Amino acid sequence: MTDGFDEKSLVKKAQDGDKGAFEELMRRYEKKIYCFVLSYVKNPHDAEDVTQDTFLRAYRFINSFAFRSSVSTWLHTIAKNMSMTFIKKKSTYSCVSAETEEMDLYETSVVCAASGQKTPEDQVIGDELMIYIKNAIESLPDEFREVIVMREINSLSYTEIAEITESELGTVKSRISRGRAMLREFLSEYTGKNK
Repeated sequence: MTDGFDEKSLVKKAQDGDKGAFEELMRRYEKKIYCFVLSYVKNPHDAEDVTQDTFLRAYRFINSFAFRSSVSTWLHTIAKNMSMTFIKKKSTYSCVSAETEEMDLYETSVVCAASGQKTPEDQVIGDELMIYIKNAIESLPDEFREVIVMREINSLSYTEIAEITESELGTVKSRISRGRAMLREFLSEYTGKNK
């Protein structure tokens, strides 16, 4: 059983060929990586495929993991690269039809967030707010949306985001701050509308 092991021990065991240790790492990160990939590829089926490819690549190259970063950063970097490769291939080789409309962040949040029991009225208000939040996030320029999703949805640290995006820490902090300001401005329209 590998549930009680810390990540470093799990990686070392996986590097020694313990498939169970890698499966435990995968279990710990699968949902976060899926949500992260989904924020890029926008389609749940594609996100499942890219997530699986991410873990296959991680398994294949587990021996190259040298503990210079956290396991989370390493996996998110692989996931980002796999997502970008997928997007490039998809845009080169296919068209997305209206029937396979991309999944928006509202649906992503429903898939990725644990939902509590709510009254129908609370659900309607929450749904409306989630639509506004989704629209606000989707309206952000890519460099701000990317870091906001990593920080606010995936709860990555500033340092991890800097490593994944290959940006300076100050740049990441600035983008998150500016992205949050843009979101506040967008959402102030919602709160002003509902007074």
